[in-house]
Amino acid sequence: MLNSSKVEDLFYYNYKDEFDWNKTLQFISNRNIYTSWEIEKDDVWERSYKIKNFLKDLPMYEVLYKRDVNKIETDQCIRCKNGVEDWDHLWICEINELTIKEVLKLSISNFEESLLKEEKHEKIKFLQNINFSFLKILYEKSEAEFTWKREILGID
Repeated sequence: MLNSSKVEDLFYYNYKDEFDWNKTLQFISNRNIYTSWEIEKDDVWERSYKIKNFLKDLPMYEVLYKRDVNKIETDQCIRCKNGVEDWDHLWICEINELTIKEVLKLSISNFEESLLKEEKHEKIKFLQNINFSFLKILYEKSEAEFTWKREILGID
């Protein structure tokens, strides 16, 4: 179902009720609190980004090439030139400026700074306790990856 190329497909071809619209709405609208029915411009942009990210429809070279935008001549990754730049490639491209680990650490740091500005010291303490465990997991060698490489690929 998530391989649909258009939003309409999600509505029209959901005859088996494969798509949980309540969870999707919660995912797309998380962290957005409203005091009225009116939506601000920034919020519309954020929701649009979340929806496009969820549907893997952000403007990657693959999408821009298909749309014939700005005379883009190829759908290949502009950084590594080693494959089509689609949503999945964006996360595994070896030439990216930041790794997923760096993005996560930066996000945690930024969130902690915002809590400091708001003087929410109890929440900071809670966040630091969680971060310790989270970062430990992030930097541990994956047992699943090790097993997969050894069992499936025959690599030690």
